[in-house]
Amino acid sequence: MRIRLLLTVLLLFPIASPGQQPQPAADANATTNCVLVSAVAPTYPRSHFKNPERAVLVGLTVNTEGVPENVHIVRTGGDRFDKNALATVSQYKFKPALKSGQPVAQEIQIEVAYKSPH
Repeated sequence: MRIRLLLTVLLLFPIASPGQQPQPAADANATTNCVLVSAVAPTYPRSHFKNPERAVLVGLTVNTEGVPENVHIVRTGGDRFDKNALATVSQYKFKPALKSGQPVAQEIQIEVAYKSPH
């Protein structure tokens, strides 16, 4: 059986798709948003096939090295979905946000959406 999942990314500050380059800042003091460079797909919890669609909103801070920190649930999708979403998003890698050309931490939110494989 093949499992298909949908991953939706919603952010407080927009970021680019993996590999997409951010637009250059017009002002040397401007801030650029973080860029998602590596994402893993979530795994649909097998015991929840009867619940066809779920979404979990995850909040996190992308640190100055592009690593997720303080990963937490903003809107629950149920215990197993929450645990899976936290584990999934914790593996993401980002190009950090920049302010005046220097990396800065940025708080974002990511929605992990699950579609039933049936």
